[in-house]
Amino acid sequence: DDVTSAIDALIADAGIDEGSIAGIGFASPGPIDPQAGVILDPPHLPGWRNVPLRDHLRATSELPVLLDKDVIAAAVGERWAGATMGYANSLFFYLSTGVGVGITIDDAVVRGFSSNAGDGGRLVVDPDDPLCECGLRGCLGASLSPYAFVLSGVEQGVLAASTLRGRQASDPAHLDQAFDTLVAAADAGDERALDIIRVSSVRIAKA
Repeated sequence: DDVTSAIDALIADAGIDEGSIAGIGFASPGPIDPQAGVILDPPHLPGWRNVPLRDHLRATSELPVLLDKDVIAAAVGERWAGATMGYANSLFFYLSTGVGVGITIDDAVVRGFSSNAGDGGRLVVDPDDPLCECGLRGCLGASLSPYAFVLSGVEQGVLAASTLRGRQASDPAHLDQAFDTLVAAADAGDERALDIIRVSSVRIAKA
């Protein structure tokens, strides 16, 4: 219902004739079933299991709806109006709560057998890095998670020791704020923060 309200507000704020809208494109973390229009079970969206989002939005908006995986949609968007226009081969790297890659080869966006290609979080970049929920050490997703960045910030003294105490350690909004503080310190030239960024850059390069 919140998504429907947001779409209505977006259309209203755009100030254009609704009759000129071709439809709604919805990008979601995977896994999804784009053919059925169903969000299956994204690990970072608790409660979103087998959600028939496309049909719901079709019914509430009376517009055609296309559901696609987030990094695949991002790769398409970059080719339409972004940094990869004019390039036959490209890779879109997504870093947020999870890690993903949108890949284009010979002008074709790679979708994979299930249209869920692009999960890069399980690539092992350093066996001495933090333990991942999958049981391996050094997975890219665990090494580059907001929590991992903030933990490094605390360990290096860039962030206060109290940053990860109690419930704050699992609060996404709090982690985002702490991550922003770490980035601001790097932007200001703090060598400790810059070292954290450099280490993460090496991990990305390895992947």
